[in-house]
Amino acid sequence: MIVKFFDSGISSSKGPINYLLQENDSNGKKRNPPAELFSGDIDLTSYIIDNNKSKFKYTSLVIAFRDNEKPTDKQLRDIFKTFMETMAPGLTDKNVNSLAVKHTHEGNFELHIVIPKKELTTNKAFNIHPPGKLSRELVRDFTALVNDKYGWDQVNENPLHVEFSAFDKKVPAGEKNGKRKERFSKKLVDLVKTGVLKDREDLIKILEKNDIEVTRKGVNYISLKFPDTEKSIKFSGPIFSLDANYSELLRKTKFNSEKLTDTERNKTFARLQRNVGMKLKFNKERYLTPNPKRTYKAKPRKNSKNQSYNVKLNNLRISCRSLVKALDKIHAENKTPTEATTKRIKATSSKLSSHIRTENQENEKRGFSTSKTGPNSSLASIESSIQSAIADLANAKTLEEKFRALYKLMELMEQRRRMYFEMYEQNNKASVSMSMKLKPR
Repeated sequence: MIVKFFDSGISSSKGPINYLLQENDSNGKKRNPPAELFSGDIDLTSYIIDNNKSKFKYTSLVIAFRDNEKPTDKQLRDIFKTFMETMAPGLTDKNVNSLAVKHTHEGNFELHIVIPKKELTTNKAFNIHPPGKLSRELVRDFTALVNDKYGWDQVNENPLHVEFSAFDKKVPAGEKNGKRKERFSKKLVDLVKTGVLKDREDLIKILEKNDIEVTRKGVNYISLKFPDTEKSIKFSGPIFSLDANYSELLRKTKFNSEKLTDTERNKTFARLQRNVGMKLKFNKERYLTPNPKRTYKAKPRKNSKNQSYNVKLNNLRISCRSLVKALDKIHAENKTPTEATTKRIKATSSKLSSHIRTENQENEKRGFSTSKTGPNSSLASIESSIQSAIADLANAKTLEEKFRALYKLMELMEQRRRMYFEMYEQNNKASVSMSMKLKPR
């Protein structure tokens, strides 16, 4: 058994549903026996897809069985149920709609499934197979454990292959990377088969002799900068692992294991449980937890210069925070910022610099500057942090470091500004209180 996902559907429901249920297959050959509705409601699925205003409207996939794999109807229903519980844990048919159709005209079993990209109770976007490592591992481990349960042969990936990211496959800017990876992969396999390469160290030595710079080495990847490219390209997969033995990997491509060992089974089950738990947590937070109701909504002050300033500042903060989160995620996944992200950093840095210049001018008018310290210990601490942020800005070597230093400096200056105004208000209140006490009756 194998599970294969197709590209996200952008058409109306007519395309996928007609393909699943029509009398002839894609080659014009009549299906005998005809397609059989296995699960779901055709009209309901069609309605959900056709009323989805998003570009990507549905996900389609197939659970296919080999010629010697003949699951019973009960087994097929158990597999389908387990698949949905694995890929959409915590969600039921009240949350996620699906349509499954069984094909047997080719002599083997195929369960074709269409799942609208919409969660039904919240109307939020839903993707049963989002791009990323977690989804790939869920599918792979689900397949391995089902095949192991029913005594079917395992589906083994080629350990010499190069892994392709969603960026390589789907984003136009990544197509060039994908083509280069494909050519590089074929050349690499040839060198392994001829015995030129024994391990990753041999690979790195040959790359450096050919003027290909190894910019980064990870446990299971390396990043390469070719002479004709400006940015590094990340190569991941078993062949790029630190402890990879190329002779052993080559042996596995010829003699794939047909059954799981006890160790492999336990490891696969533990990883599946962990990943299902992570996805369950996400689904609960996104779809199953009601949003708290707002009990009070402050009315904005109109025709106020200060209100306009605060709105602009708040929007700038939100933009900065979202960019910081995006950069943290990029670094956590060992990726490099895209060209669009770099442009966003430049634009946001420009706005931050403009805000800080304006704030410095206002500070001069108010009578305090970045070098001034106050008697209050908290204020003195902030002043020290401001000086540190200014030093970080001066020492920033990359655009991203400059952006982070600017953002930190802006936040500190705003914090100091609020503290000065609070001190000003307190002094005013104290003066009024004293004058009231001294006022003769």
